[in-house]
Amino acid sequence: LNNFDEAYEEVKYYENLPYVSQQVEEIIRDLPKLVREEEKKSLSNRELSNDALKERLKSNDETVVLPALDMVRGRDINMFLPDIQRIMLSFPKQSIRSFALLLLVQKKIDQELSFNHIGKAIKINPSKLEPPFIGDEFNEFVRSMQNEIKDPAVSDDAIQILSSYIIYMYPEKLEIKYPLLIEALRTISEDYLQIENKMPLSVRCESKGINEKEVLELIQRIKESINNF
Repeated sequence: LNNFDEAYEEVKYYENLPYVSQQVEEIIRDLPKLVREEEKKSLSNRELSNDALKERLKSNDETVVLPALDMVRGRDINMFLPDIQRIMLSFPKQSIRSFALLLLVQKKIDQELSFNHIGKAIKINPSKLEPPFIGDEFNEFVRSMQNEIKDPAVSDDAIQILSSYIIYMYPEKLEIKYPLLIEALRTISEDYLQIENKMPLSVRCESKGINEKEVLELIQRIKESINNF
């Protein structure tokens, strides 16, 4: 997003937090270098020709393709459609295929294209798809989860997990009951954050009258999407 000043401030913030492991410490130590490299790359990208940008879109390296997709946003999208179509069908990672599709949805491209949705080729018209995270339903769910999960660290992490899952599954809509989804996201977030003295899932499910097995199956699906994101 080219918010490099904000990125450096975030680096300083995390440098002052206690480390949970040596691996995290090493990652944080390398962050300033990463931000600097991205800053240099951004400056060089401003003069990138359309042909050079098309070459980047042909890469199978997500660190090359994702910034290239973002650069296409400010140009004539029709010049890059064949390369974007290739990404939507053939790029190894589902998340990058989804980001390519979301770009065409934003640009309201009105033509039928092919999209590899979790290993299955489907036909889509980007202009007829509803973008994710828009409308009352998503906001209502986020409010419900924040009201129920009192720990802001857990609820914020759960929202990030949900956002990744929505992008991974796009354009498929999530037809999941709120209680099931909240308990699945809460469990995953608490596990990732290593929350201690948490209420067992079985107790939470019993108190809500929901099926623990269904929650566990949903947890597995969400975790698989995150691992493959």
